[in-house]
Amino acid sequence: MKALKNISSLLLIFLTTVLLLSCEKNDKDLEYGDPKILIPQSLTSGSNLNYFVPKGLDSASRNYIIDVKNNQVNILLGVYRSGKVKDEAYSVNISTRPDTVTTLIANNILTNTVLLPEGLYKLPSSVAVPDGKNAASFYLSINSTLLKANYSGKRVALAVAASNASRYSLNAVNNKVIVIIDVNALKL
Repeated sequence: MKALKNISSLLLIFLTTVLLLSCEKNDKDLEYGDPKILIPQSLTSGSNLNYFVPKGLDSASRNYIIDVKNNQVNILLGVYRSGKVKDEAYSVNISTRPDTVTTLIANNILTNTVLLPEGLYKLPSSVAVPDGKNAASFYLSINSTLLKANYSGKRVALAVAASNASRYSLNAVNNKVIVIIDVNALKL
């Protein structure tokens, strides 16, 4: 009887171990999706690539920062890799597309808007996302004094694009964004 009890206990332990080892991973732990790199701000207005500045209710939710000390308006932008895959490092080049804004203005899609001139802003030439992360942020920095002096009462726009991804592929639509800045609303 004691031997039968021991065999039953061992069999129960064995079956429990087999059962636990045979369990599949939870769906939340599985890799899924086709990893694509995009500029997340291109999704904020829904049906187009427009990213309106200013936006947000307070300093915690605004999409810009006024740096009084350095005389800059820093507009928050970023790159993001979609899909649930291992977070490996990647980088992308960042550039502008003035022809995109010029075409939108010429076709009256952007009204009371001018192209943000090249000498007025700074933008990194590339953005690197380290291992263990799927996103990184960067700034479009604009000289606030020149912006206010030359463009009060207007909107300025700049098309910013990501290209040449070192890993993964780019989202064909959302790898660019059109930043539209209402100069008066910034209250410089």
